Amino acid sequence: MIAVAAVIIAAGSTYIAYDNKSRAEDWEARVFRLERNTEQLNGLLVERSTQLNERTRELNTLAATVTRQQNALVRSESDVETLSDRQRELAAEKAAVEDSRAALAQQSAVLEGVADTLVSCNSGLLELFGYVVDGDRASADAIVGDVSASCALAESRLADYRVRYG
Repeated sequence: MIAVAAVIIAAGSTYIAYDNKSRAEDWEARVFRLERNTEQLNGLLVERSTQLNERTRELNTLAATVTRQQNALVRSESDVETLSDRQRELAAEKAAVEDSRAALAQQSAVLEGVADTLVSCNSGLLELFGYVVDGDRASADAIVGDVSASCALAESRLADYRVRYG
């Protein structure tokens, strides 16, 4: 019986050893597969990290470009606002110049009328003076009324001009 017990114990020990060896081989195979998977995952992680770094650089470049373009847009909007303000100022200046031009044109027309009456008065006085120097009293008497009226009109227009324009 002892021999049988020893055989049973030996057979049990052999079975346990064989079973342990089989389990150890299974664990080694699992470890090998896990190591291979880990290497593949590490490779994939490195690849994805590289891609992520590339995308990050691209995004940083794009962000810098957007920032530059936004700054340029702000400057452009500021320039447009400045130009619009200047355009309004120039329009106001143009309107003022047009008003001044119209006033000067009117003043010039009035002054031209004054000058015409003064020239008429002066011509009449010269003609009257010529008759007086020549002793032609009849001719002088004939034009003295017209000359007087012409000179009175010239004085009146000149006075009106001075009152109106200074």
